[in-house]
Amino acid sequence: MDKKQLTLAEKLSSISLEEPVEQGIITAAIEQLNNGQKENFVVGAMKDKFRKLALNQNISQKGLNFYTELQKPNINVDTALASLTWF
Repeated sequence: MDKKQLTLAEKLSSISLEEPVEQGIITAAIEQLNNGQKENFVVGAMKDKFRKLALNQNISQKGLNFYTELQKPNINVDTALASLTWF
């Protein structure tokens, strides 16, 4: 497991959301990272699940805050993904 995944898994482990559905998304993401899934895939899946909760207005304030943080650009990941689309 590379350091980047471990760091994301550690960050996610420190997050505690009150709503079981929201916490379940984070728990599943940690499990995916521990099983070797790519970080950008896991983050994308989390964004999608939280977006669905937000659209259905089934998201807590803490969940919304976390979703907002997920939406912030990650220069390293975004640059790598953007460069892939150039070819």
